[in-house]
Amino acid sequence: MNLEKELLDAFDRVVHQDHPNPERIDYPGTTVLQKLAAEPVAVQSESILAHIRRCAPCFDELKELRRRRSDQRPQIDATAQVLHRPDGKFAGKFLTRAGLIAA
Repeated sequence: MNLEKELLDAFDRVVHQDHPNPERIDYPGTTVLQKLAAEPVAVQSESILAHIRRCAPCFDELKELRRRRSDQRPQIDATAQVLHRPDGKFAGKFLTRAGLIAA
C-alpha cells in the first residue's frame, strides 16, 4: 500500500470514529465541496477545511466528488489540502491515533 493511501485510510477511520456529525451541522454545501474537489487551490477558507476535517459526511462527499472527477481529468489532491493545517503541518492528532507517527 502506498503512503498516501495509508494516510487517507487512517484519516478516514479517525474522522468517522471521532466526528460522525450525522446532522451535518455547519455543512458548507455541495457547491463549496464541488469547488474544492475541482479547484483545491481556489478554496483557501480555513473554516471550510477545518469543518471537513471534523465532519465525516462532508469528508465522504468530498471523496466521492473527487472520485467522479478523477475519470474526467487529472487533479491536485484536494484531500491532502484538508489534512494540512494553516501552519503547514499535517493533522498530527490523526496520524498519531492511526499509528502512522509516534506520539
